[in-house]
Amino acid sequence: MANLRLLRFSVVDSITIKLVFTESLDSRVGVSNFSIISSTLNVPDGTVIASSIDNEEITLKVLPLTPFAVYKLKLFSTSTTLFRSVNGSVLLEDGATNEPLISGPSNPSNDILNKTLRSFKNTPYDVDNPTLIRSIIEANTSALYRLRNTASQLKTDNYISVIKTDEYRTRSDGPYDRFGNEGVYEVIRVSKYPSDFIGETSIALTEFPRQPVTLQRAIVQNEVLTGSNDVISGTFDGNILTLDHNNVTIITNIIVVYQAGSSVTYDLENYGFQLQDSRYDANASTFVQLQSNQVRFSQRSLDLGFVPPVIGDRVIISYEYKNTGIDIDENTVVVSELKPQIREVCPPIATVFSLENDTIVKANGAIGSVGDIVFLDPKSTPPFSAKHPAFANETVFSAEKLPSAPGYYAVDYENGKVYVFGEDNTQENLSNFVS
Repeated sequence: MANLRLLRFSVVDSITIKLVFTESLDSRVGVSNFSIISSTLNVPDGTVIASSIDNEEITLKVLPLTPFAVYKLKLFSTSTTLFRSVNGSVLLEDGATNEPLISGPSNPSNDILNKTLRSFKNTPYDVDNPTLIRSIIEANTSALYRLRNTASQLKTDNYISVIKTDEYRTRSDGPYDRFGNEGVYEVIRVSKYPSDFIGETSIALTEFPRQPVTLQRAIVQNEVLTGSNDVISGTFDGNILTLDHNNVTIITNIIVVYQAGSSVTYDLENYGFQLQDSRYDANASTFVQLQSNQVRFSQRSLDLGFVPPVIGDRVIISYEYKNTGIDIDENTVVVSELKPQIREVCPPIATVFSLENDTIVKANGAIGSVGDIVFLDPKSTPPFSAKHPAFANETVFSAEKLPSAPGYYAVDYENGKVYVFGEDNTQENLSNFVS
């Protein structure tokens, strides 16, 4: 049987590599069958993060390659995945044809190159492909790009220290980005928001827990984890799950979807689990050997019959973590508790009176509005089944326009004060109730 061979390849840009083979590839060929090894001093190895197959062609998505650095792109079979075609032909691994040399493309942030290439549009010169003319343009514009950066560096050398506040940068396709000013020696702050941004948020709890609550809370819903071993890169291995975010504080849900099709929800309260720091989660215990983004299934769960996930299974997890990028101004922190008030006795024959509590709010904590307080008649049949006749119609509170007709009233919800127009002189209705 003939061997599978690489016909040609091209580095499309700093994050994309395309390869064409002699036969259509097996769909199981993927990330684990490639490695990118740097042949340039002080340049790190490349990393393949995704792949897609279209018959004889495979497209690799990689972390950005360093401009003009030389790499060895190695293609190989593993103990679990053969590098083969749909017809069963296996890749020839002779150390030469399966290990081509590639070079990182020009820096995509080189605006001098981009402007020069645009000027060659609609000309006889082919600058869209790796031709000789494009290579000459890249070499000359890269030299000009370096000269401009060096000139900017010389300018900044004339200053002892200058602080640049809130420089806005957009991530480019290349392996690195440049600041607007050369000679940067310290980064003080990195954020998605400017330094004067003030964010307001709230944390609602049905019951205040015994354990601490972090104001830097961030919530993740349904993050999907896959299995890993010495060959396959994934996000769980054995009974340890590795999450996307560090400083995990609380686990809210774990679902294991087995390859056979069944699924099970991990019993957090009964089984328990382990975190590096368990102070925020009542169901967790501390295991300091974990990383701050790891969760470990408990031994109790295994003893009670829980089957941990393996390669081919999936884990769907929801959790909270501490976003250390959130800076809390202690002077702005307000802690409040919502309490229901039922059947408070109101004073008789009063057109203005204050309730026992101010700041009347809705269930979500927002200031109350028309209809959030009901005044009931204790003499109705059955008692408290109907509104008191003096409080039949509520109007929006306005200090300039108070109730002016019998049966009308207004409530200042923020200060807990009631304004009512009429009065009822019958002895049986000298007092009324509010809820």
